[in-house]
Amino acid sequence: MTDATHAAHAAHAAERSHRELIDKNLASSVFIYQTLNTHLKEHPDQPELTLSRKELLKMRRAAVIVNQSLGAIVKTSRERENRLVVEQHLIRQSAQRDRLDHQAHRARVFERLRATQSEDASASAGAAGDVRAATASASANVGVERALRAVSHIEGALAQLSPTGTIKLHGAAALAACARARASGSG
Repeated sequence: MTDATHAAHAAHAAERSHRELIDKNLASSVFIYQTLNTHLKEHPDQPELTLSRKELLKMRRAAVIVNQSLGAIVKTSRERENRLVVEQHLIRQSAQRDRLDHQAHRARVFERLRATQSEDASASAGAAGDVRAATASASANVGVERALRAVSHIEGALAQLSPTGTIKLHGAAALAACARARASGSG
């Protein structure tokens, strides 16, 4: 069983447990409400009502269940939120590393282009001794720099459209495992 499959099963079990806690909480809360509502409707004119010890014990048990399940719901909710915050930070770090790698690669390509243009210009200027060749080389460098600035502008616009950039996390396995878990759970 892969880590992604194990994580998907754990997430599914946690979600089921969370739903069970909510159902338990609601059932106990409904019991308390219905018991009190029944007594109030049976004696609408009496300013004071008495409940039997048995009914009070049942209501106290239901109130304890409500409090415990509500506490567990809050705890699991906070754990989930903390996990999501950690995942968000990991994804941001990965995106930052990818951005730095991209910038480093871009700088290497730019330096390679500049070195190639300089070598070509010096070779053609040295062979012909022509000032026009050196001027053409300089204008070629300016053209390359303009092209790289345009590429940089386009990349910036794309980064604004997709601020997270690329990440090196592969979620297809996790999605497939989750889909299999849902299919086996419902089937």
